[in-house]
Amino acid sequence: MKKIKKNKKVFIVLLILVLIVGLFFIFLEYKKTDPNNIVSKSLASHKIVAPVNTGYQPKNDWLKDNPANITLTAESAIIIDQNTSQLIMAKDEHKKLPPASITKMLTLITVLENIKTDKLCTVSEQAASTQPNKITMTPGEKIKVEDLLYGLMMISANDAAEVLAECYDGGRTKFIEKMNERVRYLGLKDSLFKDPNGLNDLDQFSSAYDMGVITRYAIMTKPETLNYIGRKDDYSVFATDHNESHYWYQISQLLSSYPGMEGAKTGYTHIAKNTYIGVASRDGRRIIIVYLAAQTSTSDATTMLEYGLSTKPN
Repeated sequence: MKKIKKNKKVFIVLLILVLIVGLFFIFLEYKKTDPNNIVSKSLASHKIVAPVNTGYQPKNDWLKDNPANITLTAESAIIIDQNTSQLIMAKDEHKKLPPASITKMLTLITVLENIKTDKLCTVSEQAASTQPNKITMTPGEKIKVEDLLYGLMMISANDAAEVLAECYDGGRTKFIEKMNERVRYLGLKDSLFKDPNGLNDLDQFSSAYDMGVITRYAIMTKPETLNYIGRKDDYSVFATDHNESHYWYQISQLLSSYPGMEGAKTGYTHIAKNTYIGVASRDGRRIIIVYLAAQTSTSDATTMLEYGLSTKPN
């Protein structure tokens, strides 16, 4: 009788173990088939987002006691003190707007985190047909990732963005998923990205706050970001057996004309209007400025740079 009871207990234990293993494999299959990846998103939000908020999102306690009083044409704007992580100016910073080509800041950091810069990327017909600004590449050419990144940030090359997205091991769709995954990782709520270049004004949106945090994260985790957004000299790609020669220059005027300017990314479409990311330093301080939907190309940038660099939060 005792032997029967003992065997019964062993059977129950084994049955429980089988059920646990079965549920585990069902969970794994659900993660694979879930089109919106809801399970993994939920896990990521619990395990990652909380500590990241503290590390990369700016503190706004100083701004509450020292409200900014500057006039801008932009609908949404932000200034972040990189040294102190303080938010030192904000105007409707969470307003969701089309970001235009400052989208490429997220494209840049996604590439740096997932693709080796010496990898050769093949230019597809679809990528080559992308509208200007563009490097103007021929289908079939193979261009190094590093060269494409300089084109992406210096002349805001939309075709470079497409080639880089297609060059990701999982392809363009998976690359865009990676972009949005990084947004979730940073705990940002105002953004949804549908392309790597910012041409989609109808379904793609972000905010000055989100783009500011993305820029701060990029500089902190990948300092070489400043090389790509801050290059002032012209750039050449010499002809080889796998690519034609290419040449481009820096289109941001402030990068050369404003003292202390370390990096810039401009953006414009008819719907988005002028968008901008700027990084500048003075007297050992570094600030990040971002604005969206501005009526002018650089006057808001100059105003924000002067205010940000002259304001010193504790």
